[in-house]
Amino acid sequence: MALRSEWVVAIGLGVLLSPLVFHRSGSATSSADGHDDSAGHRSAHGGVVAPIGRNHVEAVTDTKGNLRVYILGQDETELHPIPVRTLEAEVRATGEAVVRPVALKATREPGDPEGEASTFVASLPPALQGKPADLTVTVPVGRKRYRARLELLASGAGHTEATPMPPAPVDAAEQKLFLSPGGLYTEQDIVANQRATPSVRFAGFQASHDMNPRSGDRLCPVTLTKPHPTCGWIVNGKQYLFCCPPCVSEFVGWAKEKPEKIRAPEEYVKR
Repeated sequence: MALRSEWVVAIGLGVLLSPLVFHRSGSATSSADGHDDSAGHRSAHGGVVAPIGRNHVEAVTDTKGNLRVYILGQDETELHPIPVRTLEAEVRATGEAVVRPVALKATREPGDPEGEASTFVASLPPALQGKPADLTVTVPVGRKRYRARLELLASGAGHTEATPMPPAPVDAAEQKLFLSPGGLYTEQDIVANQRATPSVRFAGFQASHDMNPRSGDRLCPVTLTKPHPTCGWIVNGKQYLFCCPPCVSEFVGWAKEKPEKIRAPEEYVKR
């Protein structure tokens, strides 16, 4: 399978204490709360996931210098919004001394509460784009703050490509399904979903199906596989997660035409 010409991120972490301690990527230590701080967990975003306390952080960057940092919950498939508008970070080219500040701006995902965000974005300085670099970002979780040092590795080293899903055309049938209420799918749901359709919201989405969810993992209501943490849709005022956009379409169709098939989000969990 070919590799994408996209950077991936190896992460090393440490709790921001006095004195400050943090671990380089590839290390494996045990934190005070008993959580294994081993780097290297893979995510459907295509980056590398590592723990911060009992939660997780993931970062992904591409060859154009676009950087995205995701805050994840104890379950690595779930986004974990935090009440922060900006994450403080700094970046330097690997082996160089010059440090440049980077401000990661909050970007709300569907379902993030008002005033909270689970995704933070920035552009790397032009001088660092296309070069290996070290990023250090401070993440507050609850009353604690964690500092993550991220090694940005070029050429997609160690990364297995997910299959890109081509954007589907927005046709009249899709607009009618998603932009008109019916059954359990309400006008409030349409507003909460930004009056958009999946082909627009998830253009370029990379499907990476996990057919082996573990006990306690959330499930896609349609395929009963592990869902993608950013493939969410509001139905009947509740947030559901899906493995891919076609499942969103099928589920909204059920909500409008076969509402008896719809269960509460918390019931779609691997037992």
